[in-house]
Amino acid sequence: MAESGISPYSLICTIRYLVNLLFNGFFSYINPDSSKMDLLRNQGRISYGNLSSQDRSTLKVIFLGDVMMSRSGEPPRINPDLSHLLESADIIVANIESPVVNNGSPTRRGLSLNFEMDTSFLSSIHSSNRKAKWILSIANNHACDNSMGNNQDVSGIEKTIDNIKSVIPDAEVIGAEIGSARTALSLRLEDGPTLGFVGWTEVMNRDYRHYKKKIIRETDLADSAITQIKDKVDMLFGFAHGNEEQSYSPLKETRDRWRDLLCEHKFDVIVGHGPHVLQPAEQVGEKGLLFHSIGNYCSPIGKSQTKVGAIPELTIHYSKEGISFTDYKINILEQDNGRLSLIQDLNTEPQKHPDIISRLRRIWKPLSFNPA
Repeated sequence: MAESGISPYSLICTIRYLVNLLFNGFFSYINPDSSKMDLLRNQGRISYGNLSSQDRSTLKVIFLGDVMMSRSGEPPRINPDLSHLLESADIIVANIESPVVNNGSPTRRGLSLNFEMDTSFLSSIHSSNRKAKWILSIANNHACDNSMGNNQDVSGIEKTIDNIKSVIPDAEVIGAEIGSARTALSLRLEDGPTLGFVGWTEVMNRDYRHYKKKIIRETDLADSAITQIKDKVDMLFGFAHGNEEQSYSPLKETRDRWRDLLCEHKFDVIVGHGPHVLQPAEQVGEKGLLFHSIGNYCSPIGKSQTKVGAIPELTIHYSKEGISFTDYKINILEQDNGRLSLIQDLNTEPQKHPDIISRLRRIWKPLSFNPA
C-alpha cells in the first residue's frame, strides 16, 4: 500500500463536503450517469433460477448504516415499528463508525472528530435483537481514531475488536486483518446456504499515519481474491464504506467500480455507507443489487440530511437445491430527537424532515413508498 498525502479526500471533495455540511447538502455532487440508473422501487424480487417446487425456507438479512454515539452518550429510543423489523432479522450487518471503548459509563461525545463509543452504547444497540447473528464492519475512516501512536499502531483497533466481543461474544468482525477480524466471512447456515460477507473502505487510511495498517481497502480486493471467495459461498455480500460525505449521488468512479464488482463470479449485493446521507439504489444487470449509501442508523445531533436513512431488508428463499430468489424491501429510517422510527408512507405522514423527503422523491422517482 503506497503512501499518498495526508487526507483521503481530494481538495474539491473536501470543499464540497464542507459547503454541503453547512447548507444541508445543497451543493451535492451529481453523477453524470444518474439518468442511466435502473433505480429500485420500494420492494421487489431477484430470481436465481432454482425455482423448485420443494418446500422452501427463508432467511432475513438486514443492513444498518453508520452506528455513531449520540452527543449525550445515551442510546437511541426505538419505535415499535422499527423494533419489530430488527427482531425479525436472522442476520444484522452494521458499520461501527468509531473505536469501541470500555469506560464503565456512557461517554459524552464532544466536538472532536476523533470518535469513541462506549461498550454500554453498543450493548443497547445489540439489545434490539440478541438472537440474531451480528456482523460488524470496522472498515471506515474512524477505525484508527485511537491508534495514533505511529503508522503501524493498531492497539486501539485490537481493543475495539476485544470490546465488541465482550459485548456480543458471537459477533463477527469484518473489514480488517487484525486480531480476530477478517476480510471475508463465510457463514454456513444449518440446513441452508453459505453466505459470504466482505467489508472494505475506499476513503480512509492512506495518509502517512495509517496506510500500513491492515484495514481492508478496495485495492486489497483483487478480482482473483473475490472470485475465490465467491466459489466457496452461495451468495456474496459486499459492505463498502465509500463515496463522498454529505452528497446525494454516488461518485462516478465509485459507481463504475462497484457495478463492475456485481456479476456472476463476484458480488450479488453491495451495500454502501459512509456519506451519512441516503443515496438511491439500483439494480445492476438481471440479479445485482447496489445500494450506494444507506446513510446513518444513529448519529449525533446534526443537519437534517443525516437524519433520513434506509434499512435494506433481504429475505432469502432457499431449498436443498439452492437459493431460489431474494425478496428485497427498502425501509426508510428517520431520526428525531434521539428516537428512531420507520416512515411507513411518505405521502401521508407528517414529515419531520420535509426538505430531505422532497429531495429524495426527486432523485429517486421510481421509489414507491406505498406497498404494491
